[in-house]
Amino acid sequence: MVAAPAPFSAEAAGAAASHYCAMRTSAEKLQDRLAYPPRLMDEARAAAYVGFGPTKFHDLVDEGIMPAPLNIDGSPRWDRLELDGAVDNLKDRRRDPVVRDRDRLEQRIRAMEEGS
Repeated sequence: MVAAPAPFSAEAAGAAASHYCAMRTSAEKLQDRLAYPPRLMDEARAAAYVGFGPTKFHDLVDEGIMPAPLNIDGSPRWDRLELDGAVDNLKDRRRDPVVRDRDRLEQRIRAMEEGS
């Protein structure tokens, strides 16, 4: 005959929680599990946030389409609100054919100047 499991008790839950807390080290970062992006992001996270790979994102930053990072103690970080603004600008360019054509022309001129 198999014994029935002991009912879950508050003491057992408290013991498990204290054991988990003791296992954490002070070097670990506290990470919350809330569903929002951080205000400042490293390059990989910023690229993923706007839907590009790191290489394409870096190219867009170099071209001035995406914002330049903030330098915080030698650590480049992108502001989420600036990224949102850059994506909004991309949508506006798509809607306005004159702006889109002007941007393409400027890009071609830049490429020709760099090639000379």
